[in-house]
Amino acid sequence: MTLDSDSVVGRRVACDGHRGTVRYDGEIEGAGAGRWLGVEWDEPLRGKHDGVHQGRKYFDTNHPTAGSFVRLHKVTLGRCCSEALLEHYESNFEAQLTSFRTGSSGVLKTAEFVGFDKHLEKISNHHSLQIVVLSGLAIRDGDSRLSELCPKVEELDVSKNLLSNVEDLASIVKQLPRLKTLLISHNLFNSWAGPKEPFARIENLVAANMDLEQLEDIADLFPNLVSLKVPRNRLSNLTYLNLPFLQELDLEGNQLGSWEAVHSLSKLPNLQILHLNNNRIPSIPVLSQDDFPQLRTLFLTGNKVSEWASVSNLDILPSLEELIFKENPVLSAENPETNRQILICRLEKLKTLDKVCVTAAEKKGAAFDYLKKYGMEFLACRADPQELNKFLKAHPCYQRLVDVHGAPEASEVGGQKKPNLLISVVIKCPQLDQIGQLEKKLPRTMKVQRLRGLMPKLLPSAPNRLKLSYICQDKPDIKYEFDNDLKDLAFYSIEDNDSILVEW
Repeated sequence: MTLDSDSVVGRRVACDGHRGTVRYDGEIEGAGAGRWLGVEWDEPLRGKHDGVHQGRKYFDTNHPTAGSFVRLHKVTLGRCCSEALLEHYESNFEAQLTSFRTGSSGVLKTAEFVGFDKHLEKISNHHSLQIVVLSGLAIRDGDSRLSELCPKVEELDVSKNLLSNVEDLASIVKQLPRLKTLLISHNLFNSWAGPKEPFARIENLVAANMDLEQLEDIADLFPNLVSLKVPRNRLSNLTYLNLPFLQELDLEGNQLGSWEAVHSLSKLPNLQILHLNNNRIPSIPVLSQDDFPQLRTLFLTGNKVSEWASVSNLDILPSLEELIFKENPVLSAENPETNRQILICRLEKLKTLDKVCVTAAEKKGAAFDYLKKYGMEFLACRADPQELNKFLKAHPCYQRLVDVHGAPEASEVGGQKKPNLLISVVIKCPQLDQIGQLEKKLPRTMKVQRLRGLMPKLLPSAPNRLKLSYICQDKPDIKYEFDNDLKDLAFYSIEDNDSILVEW
């Protein structure tokens, strides 16, 4: 595109590798005759001022140093997509061909050509490309040649270009009938109004760093999205989005300051993955069973959640199985291991926490530790209904854990003297009646793996492959398996006079 007498205000431009938006087009008093462009740069430090020259305001900027005036010949308004595609892929083809023929030493090579011709043919034959990456090539719009050059494209990346509005984007998308995935990050649109028909077939959209303040226009333009990723924009509040097929939504690094700001998303019928990392959410209110009916994975790292009640309020979500929850103030009071146990106990259906699977053994160990940690408080208020209700409101998972594992005894919980390092246990082997029972003192820190290694010495006639389990003296009808050889006896809450069963 050439710069002619028509105004280019609102258009995107590039200069020396930097991108910006034209905010003023005309003469500047006291700056030399002729036409000037007032540009607001995407990078604030690229400019020099806020649109003011010699006391006169020519245009506005969002940052005091984002603006500058440039002459016409210093900037480019970009080129069409087909031109960029031909130059990018054919220049890559020539570069790789030259590199192969000369080699790193610059000497002509005539051997080792097996299969390389097919590789080069694939690079140069853009007609067969299914994924096209045209990021950062100063593209402004599309043209009819695009459909002839790459008719099979299913994924297109036009990030970091000079697209100014929906019409520019539509002129590209309408030429690619098979397109399903579109990446448009780092393009700043001055308008989201435009034709809708070309975008109906898009299923996956990535639009990061585009200064978006609302998503309604995107939902209107792309009604059939399955995945929408809009991280690092300026979204602070969301209204209902009519996206019935949406399964994944990425809102990381926006300005969402409350759970209410995203509550409208709770009615999306198929939303399974929600990214809310690095926002400003301080708490999560009491939710309904009807909220987020299909939500399976929730990212909440880097927010401002400061109370455990917010975590417990997520437990009502019917499908939540995975949580990523780091760098929140509520985690500062305990060590990482204790925090993980608390999260596991408060979210009953959790299968994965911070990208680590929650095993059955870990879940049971977390429950025992949680019961002990708050056991004194529970026992102290158990006889007072009002105090008990207050306790269970603060620890809504506690009664559930009691129902499964039983209430803690006073001797098991905090406030008692420090336990002995050794515990006295009874070792039983039902398949060797002649041995009867062996009493043994074992360190609480003994690993199950070491306990297995001890058994051949205590039971010489037993086979090598043994099954170990234990029975608590206060629950003689329940047998628990040692299901993790790397855990110690303290992890399983083994106490004096408990029994260890040896079977095969």
